[in-house]
Amino acid sequence: EKFVRLQQSNYPEQLLITHYLDSRVMAILLATIRTEDRFADLWDKIKIFGGAIQAEHQLLDNNEVYGVLAFIARPKSKLEMDTWLGQSVWDSTSYSKFKNNRSYIQTYIDYYLHAWSHYRERFEILMEILCHDDTKKYFPAYVKKKNGVNGLIDYFINGTPDVGFTKQVNEKYITNERYDEIRDFNTFTDEHFKALKKLRDHNKLVEDTVSIFKSDKKPVFTPPADLEYSKTKTSRFKKADRVHAVRAQEPAEENLMFPEEDESLAWTLPPDEMTAHEEEQEDLEEEEELSQNMESEESQASGPVEFDRSVQEREDAWLAAVQHSPDRPAVCFKFANYGRCDRLEKNGHCEYSHDPEDVRKFKAAQTLGEQ
Repeated sequence: EKFVRLQQSNYPEQLLITHYLDSRVMAILLATIRTEDRFADLWDKIKIFGGAIQAEHQLLDNNEVYGVLAFIARPKSKLEMDTWLGQSVWDSTSYSKFKNNRSYIQTYIDYYLHAWSHYRERFEILMEILCHDDTKKYFPAYVKKKNGVNGLIDYFINGTPDVGFTKQVNEKYITNERYDEIRDFNTFTDEHFKALKKLRDHNKLVEDTVSIFKSDKKPVFTPPADLEYSKTKTSRFKKADRVHAVRAQEPAEENLMFPEEDESLAWTLPPDEMTAHEEEQEDLEEEEELSQNMESEESQASGPVEFDRSVQEREDAWLAAVQHSPDRPAVCFKFANYGRCDRLEKNGHCEYSHDPEDVRKFKAAQTLGEQ
């Protein structure tokens, strides 16, 4: 599955399917090529290399390897056929979102349509793998259920996240006369897709009608998306990341031929309502924190101007070696410059001098300068 997603992306190098097979599958693949007469020409290609399928490069092309894998997956009994057809091939990520969740399907009906189209393609690939001359006796004989035996449509419907929803769409938008006329699986999927689009369009009309009765309407004219994002989304760092935002540059994975974790290739869906609410709440807290910081900075700017403490202390570093009284240590920089001492407040004592006479001499020396 990951290989198919990567193959659909733009990679300058050729993707090799054997890189995504573990040692057990590779062993089964090699044994099948060596023992099945139909793959004799493939065995002739690799036997001079001791039967190695992959040396420095893949010795067989992807289509040849896929053909062998599809042959291995063919069911050898009615039970195996029912097992493969009974396991849904709907995308697992969107399946968990849409499973028995009508409100989520209604909110993200467009994404449901995309996921359903993807499911139809995957189911058709499954049919190509399972239905052959030597497996046809195990394959469903009918398109629709007959005499208590599931037809191909029944397996397809039961693989959707919400079976009841799928059946209701058929009952609502496909007439009984039209359904009785269906004798082909592709005809059924075409009719069901049309039904889903009708449901989507009707749902949009309902949203328009309901919006008339809402008083808190969103503005029609809005700034560009990037500008709006920069104003409202002040920062997407987590609070821990704000402290550790400066890091050494990490090696980029874009040059890797086979990145281990490529989230951009995975099927993504909008967050559910609870997650969206939590993110919105987090954004509000961040905006409030930012506004408080801005108010604090403005209040500090309106007060008396102070010297930068770090710069001031660097310039006075030469005074650390000056002892103004033989029986007292050097003057405490912070007490002399700012009239308070963190060490004294925290520990009750400070190892440096706070004597008024020493402070007076310190300030005089500070005014005269090191020269």
